[in-house]
Amino acid sequence: MRDRNESVTRGVELAQNCLVPFIGVVTLAPSDSPGGLFHQPSDQIGPSPEGQTPEPADGWTASTPAPDRFELGVKREEARHRQSIARSFVPIHEGIWHEFSQRPDEQPPVSRARTTMKLRLSALAERLKSSLFFIPMIAVFFATALGFVSLAIDRNIDVVAADLPFGVTSTVESARTLLGVVAGATISFAGIAFSVSLLMIQLASSQYSPRVVHTMFRDPFNKRVMALVVGTFTYCVVVLRSIRSALDSGGTPVIPNLSVAVAVVLGIATILAIVAFINHSAHSMDVSEILQRIHREATEQIRAEWTPADLTPADLTTDRRSLPDTTASVSSTVIRFDRSGWVQQIDIEALVDCVPDGVLLTVETYAGRFAIEGTRFCSVSPSISDQNRGAIERAVLAAVLIGDTRTMQQDVSYGLRQLADVAVKALSPGINDPTTAQDAIFHAAAVLSVLLRHDPPAAVRTDGAITIVMAEQPTHDELIHLAFDETRRAAAEHPTVCGYLLVAISSIVESLEAASLAERTIALRRQANLIVDGCGATGLLDEDIERVRKTYRDKFAGGSSCW
Repeated sequence: MRDRNESVTRGVELAQNCLVPFIGVVTLAPSDSPGGLFHQPSDQIGPSPEGQTPEPADGWTASTPAPDRFELGVKREEARHRQSIARSFVPIHEGIWHEFSQRPDEQPPVSRARTTMKLRLSALAERLKSSLFFIPMIAVFFATALGFVSLAIDRNIDVVAADLPFGVTSTVESARTLLGVVAGATISFAGIAFSVSLLMIQLASSQYSPRVVHTMFRDPFNKRVMALVVGTFTYCVVVLRSIRSALDSGGTPVIPNLSVAVAVVLGIATILAIVAFINHSAHSMDVSEILQRIHREATEQIRAEWTPADLTPADLTTDRRSLPDTTASVSSTVIRFDRSGWVQQIDIEALVDCVPDGVLLTVETYAGRFAIEGTRFCSVSPSISDQNRGAIERAVLAAVLIGDTRTMQQDVSYGLRQLADVAVKALSPGINDPTTAQDAIFHAAAVLSVLLRHDPPAAVRTDGAITIVMAEQPTHDELIHLAFDETRRAAAEHPTVCGYLLVAISSIVESLEAASLAERTIALRRQANLIVDGCGATGLLDEDIERVRKTYRDKFAGGSSCW
């Protein structure tokens, strides 16, 4: 507190020292004086009555009673000009929400810039991971620099062709031919590689689900192969343009032997990369590979965002049904989305920096929801003054990242969404692939098992005098419904797939009971009952229905007694 007060005093002194030679003299009481820090409007220039506190006007505020007197010896217009400049030097004091009377949209620049920069960098990193352009572009620049460096080395080495190892030397014609062949072959393959990648993405989108396309964009192997191919082409072009024969202008032949040798090495590496690309492309279309990639990314995100159940404090509030009642507040300010799109990230630390002390901020959405312009994002209690509302709204909305696509950045349920989509798509009449559905069901069960053995972040978070309430975040029951509801309905006429669902659910139940989390198996057992009931209501043969019921009895002996 003392350090903050000293910084306020230094800021005021700096403003006075800088402005006195131009616009007069002003004396402000320091923040640790009995009078506190007081801002006086230009309309009340002059000494205040003894023992009285001047009334704030024009949006100026006082933290504590004003000092006994102010010494002001300037003209009214000069004082107004001085105050409009000098108050920009005064930092936000501890416990004061500075109301900017003439510039209500101004916010503490450090927190606002930090908030925006953090989210922008995170969004940029996510886009770069999904970009097919960025790494090849870097390879082009690197290959260009490598070409000039190798040519410079060729010009400066003091050796003759006879001193070079066998295979490194070349003639003008052989060097031109070699570089032309390597460049032509690599650029031709680059076009084929891009075409094959786009074809794979299209097939995966139509065969499995449009949601899995996002994971294929993030495959780093394809980007590296493309980078090597286009980089080799660029390098060959840079070196090729420097080769001259005795008949060309200048009269002196130029044969960069070392640069040509490097091109040979890059050409051989490109051939190996092409073979590896074909092998990788063939395996990457395997549905198990696609599902395993989704499974891996989803579990990594869960472990990053959620806390293991055995490490969760007993008094931690994670269930929104036990949240404080914010409707009883006298008044509140509702902040609404200013654009539509998928909520990708919410920066809680930035939200704390955006609001004054002593408020309750209730966030009414979470990452993975679709935001519609004009709908509620959060509410602030007690309500914000009209003077500060615009600035705070802009700062709060800057703390939420909205994009055109749904991502896994903070969305732990998106992996389940993708796996459920693949299972439902496989069971559709146009695809009719129960084995793919089986694969997706068991991968979804593995992801759901990790989710149920973790707890979501605290729904109520306190930072000093500011309380953040996450009124909306996915619960365990909702995730169970997401994983099995649509698949269960689509599989009702497939007794074999119903059996897969029962086996997958029983495996999750077993893992939860082993982790002493038996209370989280109730919704799972309910799903098992619904699978049996749904299959029995489809009019299948009695023998098929009996197989499903036998699987249920084997896996859930006495399970129905929960109901």
